[in-house]
Amino acid sequence: MKIGFVGLGAMGHSMAQRLLAAGHGLCVYNRIAARVDDLLAQGATLAPTPPAAAQGANIVFSMLFDDAAAQVLTFGPGGIATTLGADAIHACCSTLSPKQARRLRDGRAARDGGGEWQAGLCYSA
Repeated sequence: MKIGFVGLGAMGHSMAQRLLAAGHGLCVYNRIAARVDDLLAQGATLAPTPPAAAQGANIVFSMLFDDAAAQVLTFGPGGIATTLGADAIHACCSTLSPKQARRLRDGRAARDGGGEWQAGLCYSA
């Protein structure tokens, strides 16, 4: 399974370390690339952009700062949705407002021609 990870602050970094420790292949992107040096030493590969982290991934985790970052890095011109496969899963683990969680759900459905998410999207409304 190919896993992408976008957003490697304190929480995302720890999550990525656990995925690597469990033996998963991991392609990582962080705005400040130097923060992933230890992950690269543990076997992760560095993606130069969020779409590169999502390219060919079965699942992409994102752990981003806020609603705006989640929207831009998911659906913006340099966002993961530009390369995320139709059968791939985006697991947004960011702390988001319910409104943004619905935007992610609805944006994915619109991108995929009105289809449903391939996996459940959990949020509190």
